Amino acid sequence: VKSRAVLVFSALALMGYIFNMTGLYFADSIGWSLSLILIGFALIGVGYGSVYLSRTYITPETQHTT
Repeated sequence: VKSRAVLVFSALALMGYIFNMTGLYFADSIGWSLSLILIGFALIGVGYGSVYLSRTYITPETQHTT
């Protein structure tokens, strides 16, 4: 299904899941600051991946004729 809404919703759901799992397992530990740094990189990766998928499969660039 080529739907931007589904892509945005699934990317946001994945980001929420990553936040939830990090909060459940690392909130009371010494590694909290390290896990926040890693979750930041994970969210950057999810965001980049969703933009890449959107540009590649949902709205491919139109060819310009001269």
